[in-house]
Amino acid sequence: MNWRRKSAFTLIELLVVIAIIAVLASLLLPALSSAKTKARLVECLNNKRQLAIAWTLYADDNNGGLVLNVSDPEKSVWTSDLQSWEAWDVTTNVARLMSPVHSVLGHYSKNAAIYQCTADFYVSPKQRAAGLTRRIRNVSMNHTMGLPPPENRSIYWNFYAKTADLSRSDPSHRFVFIDNHPETTRERQFAIDAYPDRPFHGFIHFPGSLHNGSGTLDFADGHAEAKRWRDPDLKFPIRFAGHGVDWPPRNNQSEDFRWLWSRTGEPIPLGVASP
Repeated sequence: MNWRRKSAFTLIELLVVIAIIAVLASLLLPALSSAKTKARLVECLNNKRQLAIAWTLYADDNNGGLVLNVSDPEKSVWTSDLQSWEAWDVTTNVARLMSPVHSVLGHYSKNAAIYQCTADFYVSPKQRAAGLTRRIRNVSMNHTMGLPPPENRSIYWNFYAKTADLSRSDPSHRFVFIDNHPETTRERQFAIDAYPDRPFHGFIHFPGSLHNGSGTLDFADGHAEAKRWRDPDLKFPIRFAGHGVDWPPRNNQSEDFRWLWSRTGEPIPLGVASP
């Protein structure tokens, strides 16, 4: 009777194979993580382009009038939702976000996902306990856009009510939608102070930086950009705080503030009121 010796892995051989697999995994995981980060950034940029298209289509259908960006619930605004950290003070109804009755841009945007930064999954403990997994909007609109008279009377900025108003400056240097830092996402507007040379002036809302230190924004000419922020103050931690609580000081000397300020609008010289 012939006996054949059965081949099998020894314990040492198995350990070597496991070690090789572990080394390969450690080499591949950073690459996979980087690819996922880049994919989210590309998707976020595409969302901004889609928002820019919706914003432009609305103006085309309304004789060049820009969609309203005011806080008056009685008026047809681009969105009427609020996004705070309170479970009771946050709009979770996607249908409302897309309803032309409550959010007139919904008729043109079609896809609710484009109102979200693809890297922002923050919800407060209260919201998580209430079953909320994600806020439905974490982008905001430049506060100088979409303000017709009398709302646009200001001693700080000249506002844009129609596409024709954008001819006063370079539309490729006027942002429309921007990722918001999770702590400063609530209202529909994104605002910064008009006078960077005055003390205590600077960011009012803070831009998002969840794409590995970058955020995305689109511009009035339709293009979208990713901006890597350099100021560490813009990356302050998410503490699920109320308005203004634990936010960094309004640093108006940073390169990031100057960059965004130059792309916000046309500040009115001090002492000169808008017409």
